[in-house]
Amino acid sequence: MPFQLLYISRATRPMLGIDIESILFTARRFNQRSDITGMLISSPANFMQVLEGDEAAVKESYARISADPRHRAHVILRETEVEARQFGDWTMASHIYRDHQLDGMIDDITAVVGNCDVITKSYLLGFSQRALAA
Repeated sequence: MPFQLLYISRATRPMLGIDIESILFTARRFNQRSDITGMLISSPANFMQVLEGDEAAVKESYARISADPRHRAHVILRETEVEARQFGDWTMASHIYRDHQLDGMIDDITAVVGNCDVITKSYLLGFSQRALAA
């Protein structure tokens, strides 16, 4: 069974689109090599990410991610085995909050998390709704 880790962290500075694109480029390359799938949601101040795959690979990835100086105050919200991968072929699905693109964000994220279990879906949608309210 795949292992899933979900965490939240705080950006050390406001993240621009180019910063997130750089993070995603690196993550997708690493995740493809490590057979990890997941999703990253970012707001200018916070990140929420789900990683899934082999437990050792996911924990190694999280250790590398948590050492990244672009964010701090990491809190693991969930570590569990899941029946099946919830992000299928996504080496890293993502959603980046930009002020000029708020319309339809919850619908977009809802579509991506449609196959997730209720707990994972609740965390991701809750984070998204809070980011929109900020």
